[in-house]
Amino acid sequence: MSLDPEGYPGAVVSLFKGGVTKTSTSLNVAHQLSERDSEVAVVDLDKDGHLTSLLGYERQLDNGDDIGDAVFGDTDPGDLLVETDFGLHLLPATESLETVEGRMKDRSFGVKLIRTEVVEPLVAGDIDYVLIDPPGGRGMLHDAALVAVQRVIVPLIPSAGSVSGLENLLRRSLVPLRKEVPLDIVAITPNMMRESIAQESGEQMLARELNTNEEFGETAMDLTYDGFDHYLPEYARVDPEFFAVVADDDRSVAATYPEIPKPGIRYRKAINDATRHGLPLAEWEPTNDQIAAFDALADRVERASPDPERERAEAADA
Repeated sequence: MSLDPEGYPGAVVSLFKGGVTKTSTSLNVAHQLSERDSEVAVVDLDKDGHLTSLLGYERQLDNGDDIGDAVFGDTDPGDLLVETDFGLHLLPATESLETVEGRMKDRSFGVKLIRTEVVEPLVAGDIDYVLIDPPGGRGMLHDAALVAVQRVIVPLIPSAGSVSGLENLLRRSLVPLRKEVPLDIVAITPNMMRESIAQESGEQMLARELNTNEEFGETAMDLTYDGFDHYLPEYARVDPEFFAVVADDDRSVAATYPEIPKPGIRYRKAINDATRHGLPLAEWEPTNDQIAAFDALADRVERASPDPERERAEAADA
């Protein structure tokens, strides 16, 4: 399988675990990219169609066409896009996705079809970035999403199973695919962080593992990843010495760190309310302090992606 090492502009938001803010992260990062005068399409490949439903769209388009008609027929995927009231383009999930996945498995190099039949035509048209909300587990659609844009944002939450979901994503998908396709992690972002990391908590455990590469981190590094530091946005980073201070009962955390770090995207009721109403956080509560974190993720996607105009020019010359 020979692919452009840069992929197409955009990212997949993925973790092999449900309830980790995958959909809200996709929506908010896409919106922050669109705020930069970019045309952004969000492709809902989740067979449950959660994002499609949240945005208020039915899982059957008016003309009866769906992503399967683009993948296996002559339908232009641009004709499948619907535009939201806040400027994003959505390619909705439909009830045919399970059938689409089955047909892809029967095709040679079926894992490339989302790339060649959906993402490539969108970028050759008016779309600058493609954000993909994939299924929550391993499968052809999930791997096809990764192959399409070749970069991924991994959201984690401070709960049991979240870090193991990252380990599963690495072992079962990213590392095997990396043998064939240039893939990279754009960011690992701790989300829904509520408690202080100065106390024993899920937040402390998650922040420690990501910032010190302890336990799981060392196992993951055996899979050719060079450390989490490169993947952590600035808002998720903590001085590793902080955790040594916390673990030493004879030293005062407050004396050494007058301001206790608050890494990650912090829990805000407004994020949940916005997503539930089918809106990005910036549309729901424009002054919310967590918008900056989604903007930082959008910045990482933008910097890691090839230039959309160049992609269009190369597609026109092909």
